[in-house]
Amino acid sequence: MKTYHRLFVALVMLGLLSLASCKKTDPVVTPGGTTTTPGSNTITSGTTKSSAKDILGFEFSALTPVVKATIDATAKTITATVPASTDVTKLAPSISLPSKATVSPGSGVAQDFSKVVTYTVSAEDGSMQVYSVTVSKAPATSSVCRVVSIVGTSTTSGSKTTYQVDGQNRLVQEKTENADGNNTLISSNTTIYTYDADGFLTRSVRSYWYATPSNSSLREMTTTYAYQNGRMVKTELVITTVGGTSSSSTTQYEYDTQGNVNKRINTSSAGLQETTTFANGLATAITSNQATYTLNSQGFVTKRVNTNGTSSVYQYNAAGQNTVIENYNASGGKTGYTTYESVDKRLNTPTNPLGFKGHPTTLPATYGNNGLTAKLVNYTIDAAGKETKTNESSWVYQGDSRGNVASYVYTSSFLSGTSMVTGTSTYTYAYEGCQ
Repeated sequence: MKTYHRLFVALVMLGLLSLASCKKTDPVVTPGGTTTTPGSNTITSGTTKSSAKDILGFEFSALTPVVKATIDATAKTITATVPASTDVTKLAPSISLPSKATVSPGSGVAQDFSKVVTYTVSAEDGSMQVYSVTVSKAPATSSVCRVVSIVGTSTTSGSKTTYQVDGQNRLVQEKTENADGNNTLISSNTTIYTYDADGFLTRSVRSYWYATPSNSSLREMTTTYAYQNGRMVKTELVITTVGGTSSSSTTQYEYDTQGNVNKRINTSSAGLQETTTFANGLATAITSNQATYTLNSQGFVTKRVNTNGTSSVYQYNAAGQNTVIENYNASGGKTGYTTYESVDKRLNTPTNPLGFKGHPTTLPATYGNNGLTAKLVNYTIDAAGKETKTNESSWVYQGDSRGNVASYVYTSSFLSGTSMVTGTSTYTYAYEGCQ
């Protein structure tokens, strides 16, 4: 009996082992989408992890109105301009990211934006990208000392130039019209300035009458401005006439690591290609396809020789002010010259006291530190060597206690036939916001 029982148990155990060996093993799915099979070294890959790590949006939603920053996806920089009264030491930005990406510091976490703040975005696959964030304050809306109008009067006519600013004291319009309201020729002598959401000047349009001895025509001068990393890098000027003909010119700026302009490149539709290089606050060289330039140790042009052989020679005084320009023909004969006198005392004319955001604050002069001109006289010299004065202009300025121009008297004489005809005008400045 015991033998039979043992045989029965052995048969049952053998059957169970047989069934177990025939059972299929289910695969195991691990987090992240990979699949492994027990007893096997095979790993099957599922969904690829995302490498997206761009900042898609950056704004200060707690401010009124909401301030949306500008994101440069190429330079990996973010810039924003907030109201002048904003406490930038504890601003909390709202940051938009791709799905499954994270950022440090986090969205909604207050930061001190009185200095540049860096943000690191981490993608799902572990790769990272760093962004630099710069926050600027808009100019204060309190009054600044500025010119609001310049009124000119003479014995025969007069003019009035007005300057209009917006709530942030940015220049938005400059207009010149006849003081008597008869604006037949200069009613459209108006410049309109346009800014983007960050306060950068993007466009200026000047409409004006261009007069010649035979006729006059309305022209439009449009300048567009481009910026990179908060600095102006390019301007493009297009001049269009009523008939539709136009000309254009472009100026590009390059900067050193301190933010100073070290190169200026000028091109035009007329074929000009000219590059001026700067170092240590001075112009060091000018190369052009239309002329050859010689510069002195002050960085000022002392001679220009054009490709047609004509030339001009420039002289300066000890203060670096231009005093004489002499003109020569291709044979070397002197054809005329102009003498200059400048105002000794530096007087201000704050028509745009805040300047334009992102524009070079200083750009070294290449033709002298002239300031306001006090006197200018033109002479011509004929083939026989006879010298004739063709024009003489003078400016006599009166300053106020703040060092601004209060008024000036402009006297101009020009040759008509064999005699000089003289006219005088007085220009008076009106200010606001000055203490």
